[in-house]
Amino acid sequence: MLISVVGVFFGSILRVILSLMRISEREFIRILATAYVEFVRGTPMVIHITFIYFAVGYLINILAFALDIIAVSLNSGAYICEIIRSGLYSVDKGQTEATRSLDMSKQIAMCYIIFL
Repeated sequence: MLISVVGVFFGSILRVILSLMRISEREFIRILATAYVEFVRGTPMVIHITFIYFAVGYLINILAFALDIIAVSLNSGAYICEIIRSGLYSVDKGQTEATRSLDMSKQIAMCYIIFL
């Protein structure tokens, strides 16, 4: 239970970063985030845990508990990124046009209008 709670907490930080990368105007960043999300969503979590345990655990001496938290964080971040991204795309276009008419920058509009 503790692994799930801590993993989802760190995954929530990752999901915001990934969802912003997925809607980025820079093509390289968008492709990189899309490849990560599609790879993680397309493979079972057991494979992620096994890969992280044997590959990362072999290179760096970390407790298995921490490796499990990393695996759950990476997995939950990818899944919830899609939920956040679809929510951002569902915001009415009129709201973004209103922020442009008020001369707000894209970052301020994203933080205060679209995310809220």
